[in-house]
Amino acid sequence: MRSILIGAVESTRVALEEMQRAGLPPVLLATFDAAIGPQRHADYVDLAGQCGPETEIAYLDNINRPAFLDRVRTIAPDVIFVIGWSQLVGEELRGLTRRHVVGFHPTPLPILRGRAPIAWTILSGITRSGTSLFLIDEGTDTGPILDQHFFDLSPRETVASLIDRVGDSLRTILRRTLPRLADGSLQAVPQSDEGASYGARRTAEDGLIDWSLPAEAVDRLVRGQGRPYAGAFTYSRRHKVIVWEATPFDGNPAYFAAEGQICFYEGGRPVVLCGGGTFLRIDAYEVLGRGPPFRFSGQTRFRDAATEIDA
Repeated sequence: MRSILIGAVESTRVALEEMQRAGLPPVLLATFDAAIGPQRHADYVDLAGQCGPETEIAYLDNINRPAFLDRVRTIAPDVIFVIGWSQLVGEELRGLTRRHVVGFHPTPLPILRGRAPIAWTILSGITRSGTSLFLIDEGTDTGPILDQHFFDLSPRETVASLIDRVGDSLRTILRRTLPRLADGSLQAVPQSDEGASYGARRTAEDGLIDWSLPAEAVDRLVRGQGRPYAGAFTYSRRHKVIVWEATPFDGNPAYFAAEGQICFYEGGRPVVLCGGGTFLRIDAYEVLGRGPPFRFSGQTRFRDAATEIDA
């Protein structure tokens, strides 16, 4: 099986490792160059260093450019894997394989087709998710399903922990499917539109905290916008404050305050009033331009906490 792997994130690294493990390394790895790729992709450019001598490396910014299409024609791949790449695969590129263009999506399709699926999984409060290996067609994550793997989410799932679980799920799928893709025995099942949902594009600005929302919703934003993303944020005294970790606070007292105001401290951590009379405890935050992130502990109270983030 002559294959090309296109991608630039952690799931791409997992796919490369599993392809090598199966004795099916790609002929070409196409990935973002750190100089031209989005910042969060730059951490994974070193995956090129994991390629063996049988794998060529190509750095690019768009997989549908004529120069890359010409390179693919020269290779004449049986399969193109697009794993961890946000651009749509154009019709011309889809037509350059002998068998399939295989995509990966970190949800059980048709749930959350489209953009930012990991963030939306947490933001929407989903309790059971999964991953999908599918054939890419002209739609957005609408192609026939090759394999899926399901798992339950923790009530405190974060972006970082979900990325890890997605990687483990992808390993499971690839170990089942790579041999069958190689010998041509793997069959795809048409994807149903029943129950389909879509995720919209998200940007760093979508991390702005709306303190009028209940604490549970703000907590989901903090967990769904955390590292390696830009973080949920608020403002205090003209400073941008990134809230990296937070926990809904139970046993709420009757406390009169403005939404978004620090009301009291619990174990040295500030507790903020949210919508509906709910409270959120801030466990780790960062004031931009004021030093490294600060993580609270039960034994230590940050002496400047009130002046730093209590507007």
